[in-house]
Amino acid sequence: MKEILESTLPLPEFDKHYRIDIELGRIYSLLSGKWLGQKAKGIRKNGYLMTTLKRNDGARVGMYIHEAVYSAWKQEPKSSWRENSYTTDREGNLIPFPLTINHKDRDKLNNNYNNLEKIIHKEQFTPDVVEDIKSKKRRLTKDEVIMIRQEFAEWEDGKTNFCLMMKDRLGVSFNTIESVINYKSHKNVRLEGDE
Repeated sequence: MKEILESTLPLPEFDKHYRIDIELGRIYSLLSGKWLGQKAKGIRKNGYLMTTLKRNDGARVGMYIHEAVYSAWKQEPKSSWRENSYTTDREGNLIPFPLTINHKDRDKLNNNYNNLEKIIHKEQFTPDVVEDIKSKKRRLTKDEVIMIRQEFAEWEDGKTNFCLMMKDRLGVSFNTIESVINYKSHKNVRLEGDE
């Protein structure tokens, strides 16, 4: 336990219950005495790892792993940069100024603190990111769906890695690939032997 306390940082507003390894981008629970699973609550539809944490006041709060890492690194509670960020308009009126934590390399699973930066939310949407988002909205062909299912049937390295590899190869979202292999989309496209 001493080693964990020395190699991790407390998470503001959650420090009674959690410690953060900012190098590896993971969360240690003082409640269970274990590291939270790397998938935590899973990869959300937007591709980020998320979990539910217990705040010092006992409230349960959903939090993205990269937000927890950033908050621990800077020792700055999420509420101070997320909900309490304001600027002024031309007349001097306060207006909300939403800030967010950005992955510099655009890899949403790379939660190392050196890969994270606090930016204005709209700055995330650079022209190349917008083009990337548009490309991921394309529809898969029947042949691509069959190919995905066939390759997944022979895959030996886990669903998450398969979806990550295939999304890049086909230029679609993680969830698109996951929906195909789980038969949540393209239900009418079947492989031989499927029931």
